[in-house]
Amino acid sequence: MMLLLNAFLLFTTTCQGFTIYPVSFAAGPKLLPNYHSFGRNGLQMNVSNSTTVSETQNEADYNQDCTSVAGGTQKLDYSEIQNIIDVSRPYYKLENEFQVDIPATATNGLTSAMPLGFSCTVDPEMSIGREAGSPISFPEAGRHMAIAGSVVAALNQPPTKNGKHYYLAMDCHLEAASDVTPIMQTFLTSQIPAGMNDLKNDQIIISAVCCELTNRKAVCEIMMQFPKEYGGVEPYYLRVNYTVMAPKVFKRFSPSRALEQQIKRPSSTSNQERKEDNQLVLPQDTLSPYAQFRGLPFDSFEILSQSNSVVIMKTSVPKVSAASCQGHFDGNPALPIAFLAAFCADLSGKAIGTLTETCITFGKECAGPGKKQDTGNILKFISCEVDAHKLVYANTHGLTLSCEVEKVGCAVRVGEPTIFSSNVLIVASAPPGEKEDLIAKMKFKFELVA
Repeated sequence: MMLLLNAFLLFTTTCQGFTIYPVSFAAGPKLLPNYHSFGRNGLQMNVSNSTTVSETQNEADYNQDCTSVAGGTQKLDYSEIQNIIDVSRPYYKLENEFQVDIPATATNGLTSAMPLGFSCTVDPEMSIGREAGSPISFPEAGRHMAIAGSVVAALNQPPTKNGKHYYLAMDCHLEAASDVTPIMQTFLTSQIPAGMNDLKNDQIIISAVCCELTNRKAVCEIMMQFPKEYGGVEPYYLRVNYTVMAPKVFKRFSPSRALEQQIKRPSSTSNQERKEDNQLVLPQDTLSPYAQFRGLPFDSFEILSQSNSVVIMKTSVPKVSAASCQGHFDGNPALPIAFLAAFCADLSGKAIGTLTETCITFGKECAGPGKKQDTGNILKFISCEVDAHKLVYANTHGLTLSCEVEKVGCAVRVGEPTIFSSNVLIVASAPPGEKEDLIAKMKFKFELVA
C-alpha cells in the first residue's frame, strides 16, 4: 500500500524483509515507477512511458493480452485459486468463490475495466475489537477484501503470465461508503453467479474488479456488502494498489530458507518459553491463529504528550512467530496486514479513550451475523489509509507503534458525532542509537459512539 515517488523503485534485501527505495540507475532491468494520490473518487495512477527493458513484452502488448483473457461465469475451487496466488488457508478464508464475466458492453467508457470479476462470501473470525456498527472489524474486512482483489487480478492475467504470483498490497484506501464507483457499479449490474442472491440474507458478500493491470502492478476495487439483517450498515469499499512479483523474484528478497520449517506447528517449545524469548505467539487451540486475536499483546502504553484535543501514545509489539503467520505466505511467513492494522486500531482506541477520559470497550468475540455487540463506549469505523513500506518476516524483529490522535469534529448537539483522526507510525524495533526502519504508516478516522 504506498509511495509518492518521482523515481524508479528498487527492491533491496535486508534481514527483515525487502524495502522499497527511490533510486535511479543506468544499468539493469528497470522497474515501473509508481506515482499515485488518494481521493474519494479513487486512486489516480500516472505510469511512466518507460517500459520494463528485461521483459519481451511492452505494456501495450501486455494490456492487449489482458483484454483477450477467456471469460465465463463459473464456480472456482480452492485448488484452482492456489495455482494463481500465494495466500493459503487459514489466512485465506473466502468461500463460495465465483469467476464472473463482465459483458464487453458493460465496460464501454470504463477504459481500465478488466473483463473478469470475482465474487465470494466470508465468515468473520477475528475479534470485533473496539468497533461498533459492523458485523466485522475493519482490519479483518481489509484482509478478506485485499485477498479477493489479488484473486481477481490473477484471474485477469494474460496467458503469457500464468502460474502463481505474489500480490503485495502496497497502499490502500478503505472506507464505509453508501455510494459505489462507476467501475464497481458495472460489476454489480453484470451477471450474478447462480445461487449468490440466495446468500444475501445471511452472508457477507465480497465483489472485486480489476481496474488496471500491467507487468508489475495491479489496481483493484473491492466492495463488501453485509446481510440484510444488519439493516442500515453501509458497505465497505476498498481500493488497493498491488505490486506483482513472481515467486522466484519474491523469494530473492525473503529469508525463506531460515524460516521455511518454522511455519509448521511449534514442536515441544511451550508458549511460556516463547514469550520469555520476546516472541508473539497466539494460542494454538484452533486451526486458525487469526481467530485468537485479543488486542495488543502487552498493556505497556506510554503517553508521550497530551492536550485538550491531541494525545500521542506509544507501545511495542514483540516479534511475531511463524506459527502465527500460517498461510501468509507458505515458506515465507510474514506478519499479516490484518494483524498490523488491528494493532494500530487497538492503540488508536486506547489513545481516544485516554483523550476523552472514557473506557472504550474491547469486544473479544467475533461479532458476525446474528451476534449482538457489547454495549458501552465504542468506535464506529469511517475510513483507513495504509502506506506500507516493508514486509515483517516472522522471528526477525519487534515493532514500535506511535499514535497521534486528534479530535477533528466535535458534537454540538446531542446525537451529533464526535470524530477522531489517528495517525500511526510503525517502525522496526532497534537498540538505542540504531536506525529504526520504517514499516508502514496508517491513518484512521473513527466516530466515538457512547
